[in-house]
Amino acid sequence: MAPTQPRHDDIVIRRRFGENASTHAVKQMLLAQGVDPRTIMETLGHAQISLTLNTYSHVLPALQHEAAAKIDAILSR
Repeated sequence: MAPTQPRHDDIVIRRRFGENASTHAVKQMLLAQGVDPRTIMETLGHAQISLTLNTYSHVLPALQHEAAAKIDAILSR
């Protein structure tokens, strides 16, 4: 089986963060910055969203807290 070509986003990540960059850490940062899980799933090449969400679930509690704070701010106006 022939090796696959690097994905464009992996090339960009390596250029920005170095050849040995942890793409796992970069994907965590993307999720923490509000990039939707579907986009991250496609970037990683996961076949199912559940794999992406299970892999990065440790980032979700902070995002849930942030979402609750935003809802609170909207309702407090």
